[in-house]
Amino acid sequence: MLRRIGTALILFGVIGLWAYPVWFGTYYNVELGTYRVYDADGGFRSLPTVPLSPAAVPLEIDLSGRAEGAGGAGQPPNLTLVINGPERTAFAEVIDLQRAEGRGEGALAAEIVVRGSLEDGPHRFVFGPGDRDGTQIAFMDMTLTAAVSAPDGRVAPVSWGLLALGVAMVVLPLFRRRRRTRGAEGGKPAKGRRKTSNIGRGVPLERDARKAAKPKRRWGRGDDRG
Repeated sequence: MLRRIGTALILFGVIGLWAYPVWFGTYYNVELGTYRVYDADGGFRSLPTVPLSPAAVPLEIDLSGRAEGAGGAGQPPNLTLVINGPERTAFAEVIDLQRAEGRGEGALAAEIVVRGSLEDGPHRFVFGPGDRDGTQIAFMDMTLTAAVSAPDGRVAPVSWGLLALGVAMVVLPLFRRRRRTRGAEGGKPAKGRRKTSNIGRGVPLERDARKAAKPKRRWGRGDDRG
């Protein structure tokens, strides 16, 4: 019974460490980083390459920024985004910025989801001006969120604890059984061992008994025999 419970705990520990992140973990909620793509002083910035893989699809791109001054009365501008993979262009689209209500005066935002296939390797994000100037932009940031599962920090310690407890419950009965077997064998004489006290048991110890038995003397004449 103890071994069955230990095996079940080991199984639950393995599920918590490896299966849970894939099926029930923080899926579609792993941030890869935030990058400044534009500011009024330097214009559009050259971004570092970001390592991606086909497992990162769908890839969410959140743009957030602010317009200069009060945001202007004109229509928000749009931007162009091109994602270049190791061998081909993975994404190219014009992005319309929208005024973000509740984020302060002049706040701009946009959300893009890349659902096409991605290559395994570094990807470079290239931003540029669109075909509509509209309101001038003070700055713009990009946050990448990939569909990569990651272990939940609250689940991992519990899973390791279940795994360790299960291993202990499986190994402990084996250790106890081994000790009992050794103790039982220690109380019995070893097989094939003979007691030395029986050596010479069949030989009489008395001196007279060790002498050869003499034949009985027969009385009478030699010619009367027969």
